[in-house]
Order: sequence, then C-alpha cells, then structure tokens
Amino acid sequence: MALLANGQTAAGTSERKATAPAPSSQPAQTPAVTEQKSAPPTEQKPDAKPNDAKTDEPKTAVQKPESDEAHSPEESIPTTTVFPESKTKTGYLAPELVPPALPKEKIALVGGTVKNIDQVRNRMQLQIFGAGKMNVIFDERTKFDRNGENVNQMAVKPGDRVYLDTQLTQGKIFARNVHIRMSDGSGVASASGQILSYNAKTGDVSMRDQISQRPVYFRVTKSTVIKLKDTDGTTASLQPNALISVRLGTTPGNRATANEVDVIALPGSQFTFYGTLTHLDLRSGTMAVDNKSDNRLYEIKFAPNQIGVTDDLRVGAEVAVVAAFNGVNYTAKTVNVNRAADATPPGEPKQ
Repeated sequence: MALLANGQTAAGTSERKATAPAPSSQPAQTPAVTEQKSAPPTEQKPDAKPNDAKTDEPKTAVQKPESDEAHSPEESIPTTTVFPESKTKTGYLAPELVPPALPKEKIALVGGTVKNIDQVRNRMQLQIFGAGKMNVIFDERTKFDRNGENVNQMAVKPGDRVYLDTQLTQGKIFARNVHIRMSDGSGVASASGQILSYNAKTGDVSMRDQISQRPVYFRVTKSTVIKLKDTDGTTASLQPNALISVRLGTTPGNRATANEVDVIALPGSQFTFYGTLTHLDLRSGTMAVDNKSDNRLYEIKFAPNQIGVTDDLRVGAEVAVVAAFNGVNYTAKTVNVNRAADATPPGEPKQ
C-alpha cells in the first residue's frame, strides 16, 4: 500500500506536473516571445550571408534605379570641364615641354660621313672631310632633308654623307640643319659648291665643294640639264664663282658626269630672301636668314649704317632682304622687317 500510495502520489504528482503547465503556460511563452525578439540579430546574421551571396546581381540591378531616384535629372547629366587656354605664345600645353630658343652663336658649316648615330640620345659622330671625328647633338628643332626633300632624323644612317649647319651651345656642337647627300641606288649623288673653271670645248668643270673645300671634277654633256632660277639655262651660266648644285652620275671608265646642274647664283645677281632672322651680329655686319622658299640658311653681309638698323631688327623677326652676290658672299642692299620678333604670326589667334 505504501508502494501504491507512493505510486499514486507519484502518479498524482506526475499528473499534477502535467496539469501544472496549463496555468503556467502563459508565463512560459512570454520569455519565449522575448527570446524571439532578442534572437533576430543572432539568427539573421547567418541568414543574411546566403541571401547576400544569392542576391548580388539583383542588388546591383536594384541599386541603379535607386541611384537615379536619389539624384535629380540635372545631376545625372554628364558634365564637361573646360580648362582655360594657355597664355603662352609657344602653342605648347605644358610649358616644361617648350624647347629652348635656338642658339645665337655664329653658324659654321661642316661636312663629313656619319660614323654612328644614337636615335635615342639624339647625337651622332661624324668623320669630317680631311679632318678628325666630331660629336654633334640634335633635337626637335633640327631640320633634316635628303637630296632637297624634308625627312626626319630616322633617315640618317651610318655611312651617309651629310652637311650640317652647326652652332656651339652649352659647350656642345648643335646641328640646326642636316643635309643628307646620298646615292639613289643608280650611282647618282649630289654636291654643291662654287665653279672654279669650265672648259666649253671638253665640257670639263671643276667645282670647290661647299664643305670640304676640295675641288670636285665632272663633265657636262649634251644630255646634261642646266637650270637657272628654276628656268631652263645654258652652259653660258657656268661662269667662274657661280654657285651651283649638281647631280652626278657615272659613265664607263668611272668618270663623273653631270645629270643636272642647278645654277643658284651668278656673280652680280640680286636675290630676295624672306624668312626668320636667326642670327644678327652688328659688329661684324653679318646676319643669317632661314629662307622660306627653299628652307635653306643664308649668311648675308651688311653695313649697319647703310641698311638703317631699327629696334625691330632682332633675332626671331620675319625679314625681307634684297642682297647681291659678288662671287664670294651675299651683301644686303635693303632689309625690311615684316613682323617683329614678339608679334603674333599671321593666321594664329592673338593671345
């Protein structure tokens, strides 16, 4: 009985325990609800990761209209920033890229054969005619031409015969102009200089080379084309002291024959040079003009008291010079300044 009583009591207690939760279920649910309220931060963290990984593409697609809605239509229109024009007169956007002015030192003509050339460091070594070697530098201001046609520095190759207009700058020899004289593959070469003599009977001509100052011998035949100031000329123009440019070929026996002779200047002839004044020395009475018609640099003698030197006559000015050739050099008769050195070139906007 005691056992049954105990069992009953145990059963009774178990029934009481089973029935007890009915009235106390409400307070038990309250903490469960509170646990659910406090649980979201801990429960949503693991849920957010898969959701984010799955919805990466939708989010980017959704964010685009959101950004459009966040900004006004005026703000969504692309804008363009206009920078002010450079006030410099050089035409370069970056002042640090502006090349320095050309040297004002006296121009010297040299000629020789290219031993080697460095296209990266802009320098070359020449074997001077009748002399030793010379190192020369050049840059973007240097003008190159090959047999009268404008080219760039890449046209210069080792072994080429070249003539240079040089100046001394910062202790180095700077090339203003590089004239390449080379064969065209058919045995034709070119040279220029001053006639020493001409034999009308045999057609033999001796010419002093402009650079090497050595005589060059060739023959003029009936097939030789002679030009005088871009017009047809005759052998009568082959006068002593005349300045000529000649294209030479070879005949059987390895004798030089002139294919074409261009008579540049006859003694007593007058010429008009128009271009930029690149050199001016009032003491020695010499100037250099970069002539625009043939892109050649001419050294001209002048008497300051005769041409009337003005303040506008300085390096960089555009000038027109009428000069006479006396068989040795050019002598200026008149010099007119068409544009001052600091003026705006025609056709360019004023700063």
